Amino acid sequence: MKLLVSLLSIATLACAVSSSLSQSLPTATAIPPTATPTPACQELVTATHLNLRTCAGTYCSVRAVLDNGHAVHLRSFSGGWYFIDTMIDGQLVTGFVREGYVSTCD
Repeated sequence: MKLLVSLLSIATLACAVSSSLSQSLPTATAIPPTATPTPACQELVTATHLNLRTCAGTYCSVRAVLDNGHAVHLRSFSGGWYFIDTMIDGQLVTGFVREGYVSTCD
């Protein structure tokens, strides 16, 4: 009988502690999602059609043809050629394009 009373006392105490903790803890507040920042400038193909090449030269193979207005990311520049990356059919593709055929942000 004493064991049963002790167990009941422990259970009652546990409920009281749990209740008092839940009242004293702050509640979580949902934070609304933030918008993804948009770049101030987007590099775009300005030519009607622009060859995306495997290396920096007209002798290099054409990897893809980019249409006017296609968004690109300029990674580096050397000898009149930009090394870029861009999305084509949901895939990230890298290659080289000649300067003067893409808008730049500088």
